[in-house]
Amino acid sequence: EEAVERALAENISIKSGQLELENSKRSSDYSWNVKLPSLSATAGGSGGLATGDPTEQFSLSPNAGLSLGASVRWNFSKAADFSIETAKLSYESKSITFENTKRTIEKNVRTLFYKILGDQETINLKQNALDAAKRQYETMLQRYERGALAELDLLNSQISYQGKELDVNTAVNTYFSDITQFKQLLGLEQNVEIIIEGSLEPLLSTEPVSVDGMAVSSSTVDALKKALTE
Repeated sequence: EEAVERALAENISIKSGQLELENSKRSSDYSWNVKLPSLSATAGGSGGLATGDPTEQFSLSPNAGLSLGASVRWNFSKAADFSIETAKLSYESKSITFENTKRTIEKNVRTLFYKILGDQETINLKQNALDAAKRQYETMLQRYERGALAELDLLNSQISYQGKELDVNTAVNTYFSDITQFKQLLGLEQNVEIIIEGSLEPLLSTEPVSVDGMAVSSSTVDALKKALTE
């Protein structure tokens, strides 16, 4: 759960999706502005200017006139409606995409978390097999040096031992590859050391099967009931 919470907060895809969603929401919220009325004002004058002392400011003559006007325009065009609807649909689409991204990231984190636990278990098993093969090879080498073992048997033991080494290296490489992906999902730098601890028990345990409440009566259901009661 800690890994999932970290990924939902720091994953680069989720952060990018969150930013796009916020921008889309703002566009949707303000899309109604195209419907708001626009106000325009006009002003006009008539008559002459009375001039006096050149140092004085000009003034309108007594016969001059001044007119003011204002108008309000509403936008009821289909284009405005289309713009609003487009912004709304875009936001809804990005909301769905964002939720899908979060679910995908969460699923990938859980899947990779348990895969890494499996990788660790695989490495332990392969290492144990390698240790056993090494001990066997060393024992057979001693026997061969004493002349108590054929060279072919020694070579077969050596090949088995080297094969186990390759198995361990492959398992380790798989583990580090998965760790790299896991860090990317969590938004961590690759130089950050992490420890994966947990149990594979949730994946290995299964709920008991019950046929109670089944309305269908068939030989298959009867066989299942019989098997469960035995």
